[in-house]
Amino acid sequence: MLWFVRNAPAAAAILAPFPGVQRWMGAIDAMGQGRREEMPPGEALAIARAADPATERRADPGDPNGLAPGARVVVASEDLPQDRVPGEVLALDVDEVVILREDPACGAIALHFPRAGYRFAAA
Repeated sequence: MLWFVRNAPAAAAILAPFPGVQRWMGAIDAMGQGRREEMPPGEALAIARAADPATERRADPGDPNGLAPGARVVVASEDLPQDRVPGEVLALDVDEVVILREDPACGAIALHFPRAGYRFAAA
């Protein structure tokens, strides 16, 4: 979806306030010029296992939920509260909460959740 926004001149300005998204899109472009590349699933998982999340720890001293890096949480969307994602708070700010979790198939993963539409509870 982001490619459609970026490539529509009238809509591209929407991404201006999100430098992290722009950096991510630039990195994807640099890796494969924005094109999909076929690879066996095992190879993709091996690449994921060998990579470390790049998100740095950061705290929000004014967090309304009292969350801080290192706290164990469970995340659920307001639409599908039965789907719960456990993890450890890695970073947070007014717009997002990033949790770190270990996946047996691909290792450490930093999952970014927007504040809007999600609930964060102590685990």
